[in-house]
Amino acid sequence: EVGYLAAETDDVQSKLREVVVTPIVDPPDDPAGLTMGALITGFPLPDIGAQALSDMSHILSGILLEGKLYSRTIPETMIEPLARRVAQEMAASPAPRTEFIVPINGEPHRVFYSALNPGSPFPTAYQVGLYSLAAAQKDKRDLQWKILTASGLVLLGALALSLLISHGLSVPIHELVAGTEAIQRGEFHVKVSVRSGDEIGRLAASFNEMA
Repeated sequence: EVGYLAAETDDVQSKLREVVVTPIVDPPDDPAGLTMGALITGFPLPDIGAQALSDMSHILSGILLEGKLYSRTIPETMIEPLARRVAQEMAASPAPRTEFIVPINGEPHRVFYSALNPGSPFPTAYQVGLYSLAAAQKDKRDLQWKILTASGLVLLGALALSLLISHGLSVPIHELVAGTEAIQRGEFHVKVSVRSGDEIGRLAASFNEMA
């Protein structure tokens, strides 16, 4: 049997021990042999794996045992509120949850957990993982800002282009209107500028010929 127990030490986060209980049977190769006793060994949990996981993936981890959370990577200010919230989630849904999101110290965090020793006569211990969503939300806000900025620049460019095109069309038309009004007044010497070779330009040239 494998279980987890809290040892009597001054350092709270180093209390947790992994305990392995192995029966001693005589003769050792006979399943029906006489059980003489049990060999019980306890090991302090290494910090290397949790720290490596935190360094590589920014996932903080710990072990929840009998309502207390033991961790070297989760900040002290988060341990108690996280332990309470995971205990509430377990009470509401004993089956391991893929994930749930909780606010801790004003920041959203994704939390997931799973049993380490299901079916053991020892108290059930749970591996708890914690991932801050603050960085992901910051990246999302940065991306949204970049999209809005790019969209605004495109909109301003389109507006400037439309103003330029409308100005290029309105000036020759205004000149044609002014020339028409001059001819109405008998000023047949009027001329308008031929600004382009398109339909507006050909219309201006025809107006000059008509005048």
